[in-house]
Amino acid sequence: MRVTAVIDGLALCDGIEVMTELVGEVAAGDELLVHAGVALVRL
Repeated sequence: MRVTAVIDGLALCDGIEVMTELVGEVAAGDELLVHAGVALVRL
């Protein structure tokens, strides 16, 4: 999923809040593999 915004440590991807603790800091435009609202890996 593509990160559209980062708000208070949560990434917003296609309107879904995604926790990013496993992949570290992200920025708008980054691509993430997401499962159950948790980013597993940066693509």
